Amino acid sequence: MEKNILTENAITKSKTIPNLRFIYIGVPALALLAVALYAHIRLAHATEDYTGILGPLDRIFDLAFAAGLAGLAFCIGRRVCRALGTEFASLAEEIAFSIMMGTGVIGLSVLGLGLAGLLRWLPVAVLMALFIFVSRKEAARAWSMIREGVTAVTATKQRRIIAASFGFLLVILIVRTATPPHVYDEAIYHLSVPNLFVKQGRVYPVLDIWPGNSPLLIHMIYTVCLIAKSDIAAKLFSLIMGVVTSLALYGFCSRFLTRRVGAISMFGFFGSGMVVEVSVTTRIDVAFAGMLFLCTYAMMVYFETERRSWLWVSAILFGFSMGIKYPAAAWGAIIAGMFLIENLRRRKPLLEIIKYGLAFTIIAVAVALPWYAKNYVWFHNPVYPLLTGEVAEYSSEQVRYFNPEDKIRLDGHLNAVRNEIPDVVKTIEGSLAEAASFRVERHPLRFWEYFTKPELYNVAEPYLDPNYLFLLTPLLIFFPKRKWLIWLAVFSIAFYLIVAMTSWVGRYLLPIYPPLTVLAAYVLAQLSDKLQPRAPAARWLPIIALVITVGSTAFVSISLTQAMDGLSFITGNISRRQFMLVLFYYPSIDFVNRHLPKDARVMMLGAQMCYDVDRDYIADTSWDATEWRRLLIRNDSLEEVAQDMKRQGITHFFYSPGLFKFAAMTGREGGAGVGEGSKGHGIFKLISFLGRTKASSGQPDAIEPQPDYYIELRNWATLELFRRKFLEPIYADQSGYYIYRFK
Repeated sequence: MEKNILTENAITKSKTIPNLRFIYIGVPALALLAVALYAHIRLAHATEDYTGILGPLDRIFDLAFAAGLAGLAFCIGRRVCRALGTEFASLAEEIAFSIMMGTGVIGLSVLGLGLAGLLRWLPVAVLMALFIFVSRKEAARAWSMIREGVTAVTATKQRRIIAASFGFLLVILIVRTATPPHVYDEAIYHLSVPNLFVKQGRVYPVLDIWPGNSPLLIHMIYTVCLIAKSDIAAKLFSLIMGVVTSLALYGFCSRFLTRRVGAISMFGFFGSGMVVEVSVTTRIDVAFAGMLFLCTYAMMVYFETERRSWLWVSAILFGFSMGIKYPAAAWGAIIAGMFLIENLRRRKPLLEIIKYGLAFTIIAVAVALPWYAKNYVWFHNPVYPLLTGEVAEYSSEQVRYFNPEDKIRLDGHLNAVRNEIPDVVKTIEGSLAEAASFRVERHPLRFWEYFTKPELYNVAEPYLDPNYLFLLTPLLIFFPKRKWLIWLAVFSIAFYLIVAMTSWVGRYLLPIYPPLTVLAAYVLAQLSDKLQPRAPAARWLPIIALVITVGSTAFVSISLTQAMDGLSFITGNISRRQFMLVLFYYPSIDFVNRHLPKDARVMMLGAQMCYDVDRDYIADTSWDATEWRRLLIRNDSLEEVAQDMKRQGITHFFYSPGLFKFAAMTGREGGAGVGEGSKGHGIFKLISFLGRTKASSGQPDAIEPQPDYYIELRNWATLELFRRKFLEPIYADQSGYYIYRFK
């Protein structure tokens, strides 16, 4: 009898504890989320000048929305992995694969809505509700994983210290991220294109912002955030992608190496300014790197376990990678090499190799196909604008690219300007030549220069430094060689060579950061173990290395948060507008938003940052003023150009000639520009060169050699005469931005 009473008491107690937890934790959390939602709805209809208590509550909404998307991605991804029969070896592995898989599924589904013209809040909400219903059983697993994770990281004092340290790092990064988007690339296209899709309620050909037609898988997640009117949530989701990638490194090391190496890798991944600066913005390179790493990781698990489910996971993730950036094709070539070599080493039958290789390819192509099929339908070029450049004319009846005849017409406009204002053209030419004289010489194959001169390999952005832990990776030759570590080194070297032979932009190398981080962490751990017998203090070597590298990036984040007054924005002491006005490019945008009529239509030339423009606009995001060139080839004179613009409803000119000088100073060879004089980057620039024809290049053989800033000269000179004839200034600032209206 007494035993039964004790049993009943135990059961009653076990039921009471969860109820108490819900009362003391769940109820206040739900109440806070409700208040945050109320604050977000209020501020969605408020002006950018708002300050007050609703500000920090809105930041809670941003964080909760991003976390909710990640949680939904986990549930969807785990549902897919479970359907494939995937078995995970650790919590970190399960979280990383599930979230990345779910992110891809959600992104593709949102693309489907966009192509169907249903990119509105109600269809998206229905889609999210459907995902919640389908994956509802995985929510219980998510909750149990949280409890398991908390138990695991608090089991020992050492683990508690590690968890607290990583949590402190995350707090720094979250605070840094929870500010309005203000990095150039965000305003040029990473947010401006999704914002256009949201305004139109569909995914469509974007002619004035060429990246809007490239694969945009992660941008589809950003689109969901913009529909919810939370661009800061999009930034926070980007940070989550960085954290998921670091967990993938821990999971990889836990499976193939040791947890100690995994912990070093998890922290060490954020020891790179490149990783941190990209993670805290709505760019895609860290998500791209994480997706490619997990694709490779899954392939390695397949060879270790011989479970085909991992091969299918690898194929799906590679398809998602192809849906993020074109250069995934280069990584895919290396994966194909590993697949072939490892199968031959195992003496697998040739027919079996072909069968599973073909199955992998079919799955990956099927997953990536929507991005390439839409471009083929729209532009007759699946990898637009690579290989062909941007279209010269686009309509339902014809798609035409720039050709030699267009070049002749454009040169004719320049010659007419030379005849009318020769001194001005000469001055412009001198200004561009002077800018070109400051161009630095870059040698991207000299890998050491990425460490000694990192500023040379970034496009107008500071703090995009590499991870100096990578300098330790050559020491791998002195330690035991693990097969998969050798393959990670092969992937890193091969991808580096492919990119460096065609581009000098350091950010394009981010896919090799996860594998190099694992290699560096392994070397650090081995070096510490080897030195300890002679120098006991060597056991602190990994910690010292991490404090130096991760500490420096954390310090930069704290300093930049303080310099930008980020905490004042988060706490509601300054408004979004006050935060943005300190940026050199924003005052001119603020003028457009506050002083131009609501029905104004603005043509932007040389002014690239367009996301915050609150008027109808035609953007200019390439170095070649493509929209201006389209106007010139359609018309025989500048007078006709003016009439053409008026017929399009253009009322104002948003202009900055500084971009022309920047392009001349930076140079086209291996740069980031895409347009008349540049047709891609990475492996596709090599393909473009091999496959280019005189008819498709738009650059016939010249009688006299022209400087590589000739396109900038032609655009600037013709714009200068057009400005003098037809426009009158209404705004100018010290940053070189001008706003005109027609006379």
